[in-house]
Amino acid sequence: MYQALYRKYRPSNFNEIAGQQVVVKTLKNAISNDRLSHAYLFTGPRGTGKTSIAKIVAKTINCENLNDFIPCDKCKSCLEFNSKNDVDIIEIDAASNNGVDEIREIRNKIDLVPSFSRFKVYIIDEVHMLTTGAFNALLKTLEEPPSHIIFILATTEPHKIPATILSRCQRFDFKRISLDDIVSRLEYISKTEVLDISRDVLLEIARLSDGGLRDSISLLDQVISYADSDITVSDVHEVNGTLTQDELKLFFDDVIGMNYENVFSKIYTYNNNGKNLVKIVESIVSFIKNILLYYDAPEFLKSCGYDLDVYKDYDISSDKLIKCINEFNECLINMKKSNNFQLTLEMCLLNISNIFNEKVEVKEVVKTEVKENKVKIDKVSVVHKNKFDDSLFKKIRVENALSDFNKGILRDILGSIDNFKNYVLDNELGKYASMIMDGKLKAASNEYLVFVYDNGDLANTFNSCFKGIESLVLKVLSKNYKVVSVPIDEWESIRDLFNGKKKQFVYVPENGQFDSVNESTDEIASMFDGVVEYN
Repeated sequence: MYQALYRKYRPSNFNEIAGQQVVVKTLKNAISNDRLSHAYLFTGPRGTGKTSIAKIVAKTINCENLNDFIPCDKCKSCLEFNSKNDVDIIEIDAASNNGVDEIREIRNKIDLVPSFSRFKVYIIDEVHMLTTGAFNALLKTLEEPPSHIIFILATTEPHKIPATILSRCQRFDFKRISLDDIVSRLEYISKTEVLDISRDVLLEIARLSDGGLRDSISLLDQVISYADSDITVSDVHEVNGTLTQDELKLFFDDVIGMNYENVFSKIYTYNNNGKNLVKIVESIVSFIKNILLYYDAPEFLKSCGYDLDVYKDYDISSDKLIKCINEFNECLINMKKSNNFQLTLEMCLLNISNIFNEKVEVKEVVKTEVKENKVKIDKVSVVHKNKFDDSLFKKIRVENALSDFNKGILRDILGSIDNFKNYVLDNELGKYASMIMDGKLKAASNEYLVFVYDNGDLANTFNSCFKGIESLVLKVLSKNYKVVSVPIDEWESIRDLFNGKKKQFVYVPENGQFDSVNESTDEIASMFDGVVEYN
């Protein structure tokens, strides 16, 4: 049976450990000076060697013929360990054995001397998964074990371990493995397996593994199985569900050029081809960061193995690039809350379009009296950015919808909502259909529809695209409706006012003030900000 590469090439002694020089040196000195602690805690990211080093420590301290910290593999202890029959080295997976009974069993057997080894070693992996009762049962045993017992606890989440346990252990924090160390290990594996793989490919695998050696070896294993002949960087990204640097460049070029025909077509293709949209967003963030580094720290960027030519053609202000990074980071947070990654990414890109379409202009605007709200504003000069400020838009349209709320119309339209699904794949109307399907219709009148979103950014994007949405509503419902969206927290406050009759909602004629708003130059709303207020 085929053995996975990460298992086949798991290190068997300290000299084979990649990275973690501080941990290795400290443990070697402790062994040579006979200063072994009764309990160790190994913490750090996954795939950085915690369990491997725990096993090496257990094997090393029990070897009868140790030579320069390398076990002999001939004594009884080594032979039993290699055959996985060593009764003196007990490995426990706390994820599946996390109860009080399992820990009590350890406590009941702890006084038994080792069968043939010097020490009996308990390796408890994912120790943070133990229950509170199990930690309490372990506490006294961990504090004062017999001299022949050593505990090695391993975890990726040390903050979940009680302070009473932490204070009784020597803690070792494992760091992410460096690119050079990962590439060096991958080159050794490739040479041993007689694989013809270029250093560029191995460097890309190392970069994608984010400091986890086990992840990089597993990805190498997958790429070997996937590739038909010579392994390329593109093969690595196909397997990993990500994009190459050249593909990222083309995608980002379309974003900053506001070529959304290509952008949305690519996202649709990526999603259909099984690309990981979360990883793609993470890669875009890294790509934009590299554009910043190209101007501020090019030598560092070069030392990380990146091709500087990819980033040299961009003439974008740092302010705009940082805004892009913030938008994509917000998108990653929203993706974790959403079950529709594609829509969340599309909404993010529509927001980003405003970053590259901002212009500061001076307008002269005449605001007329709105009698219902007793606001009168004369001719004023307004300095604004053409990013849609929908505060007035929401106020007028929600007010008007609830002033003539009709439950029958709401019920009828809810029965027809599924019809919008027919347009989700439409090149022109698909994004509007997705917005409608992702929201919840909460109010309707003979003229207005109110949609509610759990996410405020999605609600704002809906409003900035209201004209396109209204055209789709007309197509599906065969009637003109004006649409508006509000976040769920705002809607709950408005609903309480409406249901409790604490406020009278008064119809306010729009008088065409939103007619000149469009998705790329959303100017008019900010001019009218403050004309209507809820009393």
